[in-house]
Amino acid sequence: MIQRSSLILLLLVFNAEVVFCQLSASELKLIAPSLGYVDDFNYSLEWDLRAMSSTQTKLPFWMHHNTYGLLAGDSQISTNISGRTSTFLTYDSQLFFGGGINYHDGTGSGVHIAELYMHFNNPWIYLTLGKKNRLLYYNGLSASNENILWSSNAPPLPGLQLGTKKLLFPVERFSLGFQGAWEEYWFGNDGYVQETRLHHKFFRVILNKENWELSAGVRHFAQWGGKSPKTGQQPNDLGNYLKVLAGKEGLTDTENGPKIIANHLGSYELIFTRSFFDFSLQFFYNSIFDDLSGRRMENFPDGRYGLYFTARDNDNIVNSVLYEFYYTMHQSKNSQGFHKHDNYLNNGTYQSGWTYRNKVLGTPFFTLDDNSAGIISNRFIAHHLGIEGILGDYYQTFPYKLLLSYAENHGRYNKPFQEKQDVFYGLLELQLFQNLFDIHLQTGVEFNSQSAPVYGAGVSLKYKFSGN
Repeated sequence: MIQRSSLILLLLVFNAEVVFCQLSASELKLIAPSLGYVDDFNYSLEWDLRAMSSTQTKLPFWMHHNTYGLLAGDSQISTNISGRTSTFLTYDSQLFFGGGINYHDGTGSGVHIAELYMHFNNPWIYLTLGKKNRLLYYNGLSASNENILWSSNAPPLPGLQLGTKKLLFPVERFSLGFQGAWEEYWFGNDGYVQETRLHHKFFRVILNKENWELSAGVRHFAQWGGKSPKTGQQPNDLGNYLKVLAGKEGLTDTENGPKIIANHLGSYELIFTRSFFDFSLQFFYNSIFDDLSGRRMENFPDGRYGLYFTARDNDNIVNSVLYEFYYTMHQSKNSQGFHKHDNYLNNGTYQSGWTYRNKVLGTPFFTLDDNSAGIISNRFIAHHLGIEGILGDYYQTFPYKLLLSYAENHGRYNKPFQEKQDVFYGLLELQLFQNLFDIHLQTGVEFNSQSAPVYGAGVSLKYKFSGN
């Protein structure tokens, strides 16, 4: 008879990618004691308290970006309390409920709902209702997480997510499959156009053979509907929604005159993964487009390029390394049509642009405008390096994470910076203690050719409790 510990190990090793690929690390830990035991009920609680300090009025870049909106740039104190419950509906399907509240001082201070969701998961599909943080990829080393347009920088939007797992079917010596999702979100009263809706879908085709995998697909985002203080009610009927789904651009007739159908954004994705005996390598590419010229790749080479190394074991000095290169300088400048000189993540109707709760939804290398709504710099060249591993010896270990970024910011085509900004961002995070409490130390730096350097440090205290 297989013992429960052996069953857990077997399921995590052989089925995790198929059955549990849409679960976060916290959710995997939550259900691990009950794998294979229907009707087991588990719960977990977590309390996170952070204290931070800086030599300037704001924290260094990587101390407050890509934190799911839990911190403001000028925060000094933050606390987050979260809880999750789970139960197995069948041997391979689970139901989760989760929620969390956050408080931080500084800009936008107050108590906020960080998460509140229900999540269903089985080997083929998943369904999420509510506010749930998107999964963290690349061990948290990426400046964009999964895609250049969809990072972990902003708080989660409330909405509905319905998607398939990575479904593979044998075809001779290969496996051919697909993966996709359909998602609808609501911006609420946030932004210039209130009650804006967000449609998102993606589809990937996957080719898999033994130790390598190739996937290619496309993502489509669209901000639509809502009520503008300038143009009034935007089209929000079923007919317009069907146009949104089809990615149709331009204007549509309404009782109050022509209005735009939606603010479209999209990205082509290419991912190649090669597995070796004790490590794996992955190359990935994201394009970016917001009009017809971008769909035709007339803005090439704009996009995100990356190489990711990860070791099979997770107890090395270096467990994983990620390098990313970002380039958004072209913006269809040589296009023969009227879609020329793109203005990524900005829009004339949806003037807050691709933001939520004063945070960029895409990679934070897109710079927010402090004086008005939208993005002030969307033309940049950036290099980003992330490394994580474990320092110490057999008796005492110290997990760490290192982020290093260099970027040139040039503003926008219609409003370039008089002089480019050269910036460098660095962060070192070290876990000093792990037991009943986890203690993490952070130190960060930010250098900008147009402003004074910023140095910062912080400490976080985490308490976790689980049971069934």
